[in-house]
This record gives sequence, C-alpha cells and structure tokens, in this order.
Amino acid sequence: MWTAASYDLRTGEWWRLCDLKDGVSYPGLASDGSYIYIFENRNLQVYHIETDTMRIYELAALDVENAGLFYWRNTLYIVGGCNRQGIYVAPHRDVIAIDVSQIDP
Repeated sequence: MWTAASYDLRTGEWWRLCDLKDGVSYPGLASDGSYIYIFENRNLQVYHIETDTMRIYELAALDVENAGLFYWRNTLYIVGGCNRQGIYVAPHRDVIAIDVSQIDP
C-alpha cells in the first residue's frame, strides 16, 4: 500500500495522512484548501483534508500520462502530458476541464 504523509518542518516529524488507492510516480497535484487532487494513470484520487478520507475515480477516457493538474474556481484542469501507443509517444494537446461539483464528497 502507498501512503500519503505530512512533514512538520519545525519538529522534523512525519505524520501519516492516509493510504493512496493507487501508487503514483509523476502525478499531477492540485488543492482547493479542502481537498488534495492527485491525477495519474487515468485515476483521480481525492483526499479530503478535514475528514482524512481518500476516494478514487477512474477516468478511463483520459489516456494521458505525466500531465499537470491545476485548480481554479471549482474546476480542475488537466494540462499537457503525453499519449503512448507501443513505442510511439506523442504530446497531449488538449486541456481537459473537470467541474469539481461532480465529485462526490
């Protein structure tokens, strides 16, 4: 299992937050102050900071790797990244918007 943790700069201590539902290596990350959004490998993991809970949403239609993730005015934006087909790699040209009100708390 993969773990999300918080590091206290003053004390040098680590605090376990939660277990990730899927491991990540180069995720896109964004936050709105209440949630931390983690996107990689067609999965959007959503960590609720106050309740210490994690949910995962499979976005099967989004075949993009190594994309950036940004939050602005209740919308997540998936930007850049690449598409792979066998040995071929092509840049992903679209910007994908996800209305966060569609995400169940």
